[in-house]
Amino acid sequence: MSRTEAAACRTTHVKLHRDYRMVEQTFKNVLLDVRKKKSLEEARGRERTMMEEERRRGLEMKYKSGAAAGVDDLNGGAVGGGDLSEEGRRWQMQIQEDVSRYL
Repeated sequence: MSRTEAAACRTTHVKLHRDYRMVEQTFKNVLLDVRKKKSLEEARGRERTMMEEERRRGLEMKYKSGAAAGVDDLNGGAVGGGDLSEEGRRWQMQIQEDVSRYL
């Protein structure tokens, strides 16, 4: 092998080695980025789960306190026969649905 051929081979080797290292580094960066995004999404999921759990507990407490205050579940009004407003009835139905979903 002549000197020029050897030099060309070395140059090719150096370029390929450099390119390989660059691809390897890019792959590691992408992998790190994916792990970070996955971790963030899992944290958001846990946060949403915790918020939903707190919401559920709050609804249960509202439902229990409403039942303790004498709210009649069958007619949607107070035990004395008083009527709830339309919004009050909607809230009552939503609370009953939410609570029944978790009980």
